[in-house]
Amino acid sequence: MIDTVSGLPLTMDERTGELFFHDGLICDADSRKTVGQMEGLFRSGEGADPATQVYRAYRNIRFPEHERLFSDQGLRYDITVVMPGTVNGEYFKTSGHYHGAGPGQLLPYPEVYEVVKGSIAFVLQYDPLFDTEGEGAPDDVRAVIVQEGESVIIPAFAGHGSINVADEASAFSNIAVASCPVLYDAVKAHRGLAAYVMKGDAGPKLLANPTYALGAEPRFARPLEAPDLGIAFGMPCYRAYVEDPSRYGWLLDCEAVDERIVGLTELV
Repeated sequence: MIDTVSGLPLTMDERTGELFFHDGLICDADSRKTVGQMEGLFRSGEGADPATQVYRAYRNIRFPEHERLFSDQGLRYDITVVMPGTVNGEYFKTSGHYHGAGPGQLLPYPEVYEVVKGSIAFVLQYDPLFDTEGEGAPDDVRAVIVQEGESVIIPAFAGHGSINVADEASAFSNIAVASCPVLYDAVKAHRGLAAYVMKGDAGPKLLANPTYALGAEPRFARPLEAPDLGIAFGMPCYRAYVEDPSRYGWLLDCEAVDERIVGLTELV
């Protein structure tokens, strides 16, 4: 059993990715994805065992006394465990998707991701035209390497996916709008996101997905802090949220801070 840096009383069976919740912490549901269920999303699935578990997601985790703090704003706290391993040299990953907008809103919903165990590369591809005839030409693609205790904000219009670049099970939490439309088709149509994160001799390396029309090669980046937005490294997001939910109001409408959010990663 492995503890995480989530600040919550939970443990993980590293062999299976199963989470166990203690001291009254509750979770509404969990699901898992296998290699077979992610057909068409890896660079090459040839020869891979379709029954191999890739990741496991746990939805709406909270203490009962914090129920209203989340539900009143329509937000949810989740944790996803990504298993270690590769498919023909490509690290295990989540499916990848874009977000839609809420009724009457111009911008899709953003999201907060926090690594609570291991190391995750979050591929972000910024494409305001992803749901139009011009989709498939993101003007910026970067893999943000996030370590335990660090967080990254997913901007509006950014397709994104989560890749385990560690040699052990890694896990990340998210705070997101519960009703946010999650759109998978644009990613699936291109056999994944615009960058594949591959296991190299000296660590992770990036390969451009040739089905996209990219103006520049994908690059690595690191996340930056934004304490006023609830992003302070070493401060668990769950605790930061329940102490002051108002800091996360931008999750419901990010128009006023959109340009700032886009700038919260730095190329390395």
